[in-house]
Amino acid sequence: AEDVELKSFLTFHLESFGLDDALSDPSGPSYRAYLWLANSDNLDGLSDFRRMQRFGMAALYYGTTSPGSDWAASTHWATDRSECDWYGVSCVRMGSAGSDGIIREISLPGNGLTGSIPPGAVLAGVGGRLAGLDLSGNAVGGTVPEALGVFANLSVLDLRDNDFTGRIPESLGRLKNLEYLYVDGNAITGRMPDGVCSLVEDGVLNPVAADCVASGGLECDPDCCECV
Repeated sequence: AEDVELKSFLTFHLESFGLDDALSDPSGPSYRAYLWLANSDNLDGLSDFRRMQRFGMAALYYGTTSPGSDWAASTHWATDRSECDWYGVSCVRMGSAGSDGIIREISLPGNGLTGSIPPGAVLAGVGGRLAGLDLSGNAVGGTVPEALGVFANLSVLDLRDNDFTGRIPESLGRLKNLEYLYVDGNAITGRMPDGVCSLVEDGVLNPVAADCVASGGLECDPDCCECV
């Protein structure tokens, strides 16, 4: 069943990230995540923060699960259990009884993920504590989302050995805490954004692991990338 109030709430917060159309496709993963949340037995007991965070996590799940191709391990994902108990997730516990856990890490390497990262997944990091995102060794495709640039606390972003295409978004240059970035083993092209290379020059980010142009991949200066 639809929940007009919840949909309006999620739309408002998605629009604050410039994602005006995230819930425009009724067959898309973000919409599926909204419907899942709207019909959750524990919806009324969730804080606004938990509603946003759970929606973002469910959007990630539905976006990277294809018909007939489930994750290798998906314990508790898209269930009423706390998202901090979902497989591959760790949290910083907040609140008087630790009830509002803020997601700190999502680690799903080699776990059979397919599809792509949907726009709605940005709300998985709404707590501002997401420091690690590891989706390596899967079959996630599409472009690397521009919205990853809002995860200001991100220190490790591991997207290697997937099916990503297109360019590295300029927004990753805004990740001032990013220490490790792995994008090799994909079909990414174009030039590494200057903002990302500036992080390397400033000593914040280690050289980016990438497939360089000699192998048909990224154009990247040797001081910025470790070509593999």
